[in-house]
Amino acid sequence: MICRVIYEVEFRVLVKEKLSPSDSVLVTGSCEQLGEWTPNRCIPLTRIDRTEAGEIWSTNIKVNGPQRTFYRYVIAQIIRTDDDMNLIIKRWETFKEARYLIFNEIEKHDLTSTEQPQECFDVFGCYKNTVRTDIGWLTGQSEIQLRFHSNSLQIWSTNLRDKTLSLKVSPIDLKYQQENEEVTSESANQAYTPTSKVFIQSAILRLSGCETNIQSDYGAILGKDDYIIVKIQTFEPENVTYHIDFYLVDESTPLRKHIGFAYVLPVHSNLELADSKQLNRTVPIIGLKHNPIGQIKIDVLLITPLQGIEQKFLVSASKYWREGRRPVNVGHRGLGKTNTEHVPLKHHSNDTIRHRSNDLSLTAINSSSPPSSMPPTTRPVQTKFVSENTLASFTGAFQLGFDFVEFDVQLSKDKIPVVYHDFQVAITLKRKFHQAELFVVPVKDLTLPQLQSLKIYHASKTDVIKIEDDLDEDEPTGQEQFSSLFPTLQELFEQLD
Repeated sequence: MICRVIYEVEFRVLVKEKLSPSDSVLVTGSCEQLGEWTPNRCIPLTRIDRTEAGEIWSTNIKVNGPQRTFYRYVIAQIIRTDDDMNLIIKRWETFKEARYLIFNEIEKHDLTSTEQPQECFDVFGCYKNTVRTDIGWLTGQSEIQLRFHSNSLQIWSTNLRDKTLSLKVSPIDLKYQQENEEVTSESANQAYTPTSKVFIQSAILRLSGCETNIQSDYGAILGKDDYIIVKIQTFEPENVTYHIDFYLVDESTPLRKHIGFAYVLPVHSNLELADSKQLNRTVPIIGLKHNPIGQIKIDVLLITPLQGIEQKFLVSASKYWREGRRPVNVGHRGLGKTNTEHVPLKHHSNDTIRHRSNDLSLTAINSSSPPSSMPPTTRPVQTKFVSENTLASFTGAFQLGFDFVEFDVQLSKDKIPVVYHDFQVAITLKRKFHQAELFVVPVKDLTLPQLQSLKIYHASKTDVIKIEDDLDEDEPTGQEQFSSLFPTLQELFEQLD
């Protein structure tokens, strides 16, 4: 009888990055004993030591083949509900080829016997001189993002109005509080306990760059031009509310004085948010004497996992470029800003073919080789009066053999995805003498018919423009010019299909 030997394998890994108290290290792999790459069947490791290099985690698992067993390490927060183990994945190894163990098939009748332990000394995220990890995905939990930007903080107190403040968001499990806290006459002084069943992280966007980290004891400083995103992942978003503490920043000391707090109620669904127009919430800031001292505006976004799609640790969605791959040609919003004539760097004597599409005028080389094989600098392309983010611009990029096109999608007031870059546009509603007044309006506040019918300018235009400078004499005039803007995402896909 030919059977496989049962091996007792010690999985030992050194984790150099800093872990939070709620983090765990797990292993997953291709065989049944390692969970077959399924998130809720990963095997937790035990922390056995802390060194200057990092933390050492280990576990022993009996593995009975096949001949080659693949595995990866995962850092996650374990959330246990009833008898199930759910994971909030924080980082996992995304090597193109996973780690592996090799076992030899031998003739053996006793399946319960074991070989000598085989020790594996690994470093998390490092394998075969390659370092590669990535963040996780939503395995079943929802992600709530609280966004603070555009000078969202308003302080009414004269003593605090010009001071620097920081904010910290703490999720509160309402279900746990209701089950474990008694209401007493001193309930007003009771402090809520932040829940440990969530993962919270903050990102700060400044002109100097982006910082992403776990919240500090006093949170993040909110500057006038800063953009702070606090993301919370939880399996029960309907039971989680958000307590926001505000602290006074004093550069002379690392300690900060607590001055007030605010609450954001649970988020149930994006549909509910849209129906009640609560995507932008304004909540009062309550001082320590229970008096209002200001308010803060918050953008709330709920992200839920895709239904019916099971993702495993077998392969990664990371991009691996082949060595020696030629540079790719990417069209910026189609053909880019081509409302002025572009002169080619090199001229060719080849016969040319002219392509016309709406307001598009292109000249391409008549060559037996595909357009994408020609260097971009040697294509004698003339593009006049082609607005970016139009069907004509994307069609032109396709005809010239671009590998990819890059574009942005905004949502109109009637919930239709449209192709446009900026969040705002400038529109003109009335004209006086030879001038037109411009008003800046968010794209999300205009319906698709309005976007495609109104005379729209870039939001960076000045407040007043001259009518005679409005349109170039060679450009399409009147409604023809503006109707080509704001194609829907569906129209773009159908045009290029």
